[in-house]
Amino acid sequence: MNGGTKIPFGLKNGHLVHIDEVPKGLDCGCICPACNSPLVAKKGNKNIHHFSHHNAPECKEAVETTIHLLAKEIIKESEEILLPSAFFYVGANKSPWEISSRKIVKYIDVAIETKIGNIIPDIILFTNEGKLLVEIGVTHFVDSDKTAKIKNIGLSTIEIMLNDFSEIFDKEKLRERILYQTKGKRWIFHETVAAFRKDFLSELSSFIDVRSTLPRNVWYLGGWVSDPNGMVLGCPESSHKPHQSAPYAIPKEDCISCRFNFYSELIHEEGNVYCSKKTNITSYQDYLDWKSDEKCNVN
Repeated sequence: MNGGTKIPFGLKNGHLVHIDEVPKGLDCGCICPACNSPLVAKKGNKNIHHFSHHNAPECKEAVETTIHLLAKEIIKESEEILLPSAFFYVGANKSPWEISSRKIVKYIDVAIETKIGNIIPDIILFTNEGKLLVEIGVTHFVDSDKTAKIKNIGLSTIEIMLNDFSEIFDKEKLRERILYQTKGKRWIFHETVAAFRKDFLSELSSFIDVRSTLPRNVWYLGGWVSDPNGMVLGCPESSHKPHQSAPYAIPKEDCISCRFNFYSELIHEEGNVYCSKKTNITSYQDYLDWKSDEKCNVN
């Protein structure tokens, strides 16, 4: 996003106003949303109408600040927002599991830049299901430090990234984007996914075999060397390689693409392969069916 040379909105009496809502020139009575310098409303016949700084360098933060303020205003004026689906990632070779589908959420109150815990989110939405935190990103986005603090608080948080908006934009298009599209929206933390992850990991040993990898001698540059993550004995997939009359798998070649492999940064430990062959769980629906069967067996 370039410097704020063509600002479509200015601040007047503490409120954002569009260029077309004010008289031209200094009579507009507006200031820059970022640096508070006086603005000139340029409303000629050749160029698109816009604000420009009066007797001051153009402010590079003007557009970013304007979009940021406008986004907060749009959300505060509304009563609902579309949230994207939330996923649980179980492995590089598997499709993510959709734990919460996209939906319109209605809210009954809004708090702007109000401290909660040890952070100050851009917006807090109060819904019938609890609090939802909203962060607006234009050129600065939620970093790892703030992500950790949000996870520690344990409240669902979404970031709306608006870095692709140009300097001259329409408020209604921005409203449509923020309230009724999922483009640019990402979950920083999702309470339901976090609860699912906790339950999933606690049940892991019930439907997965943890298979340890064993060293394997391999020919490398004219000599035999030991590969510490060489093979997994007793591979249940018969198509894999035999070893002393028993099948085995090479993790980097076989397990990484196997449908029964639950390799993931969430659950992986050095030297182990997580295999779900014994329960034939390869998808989210398989997992739900297994849980249902287990519940029926208990009852």
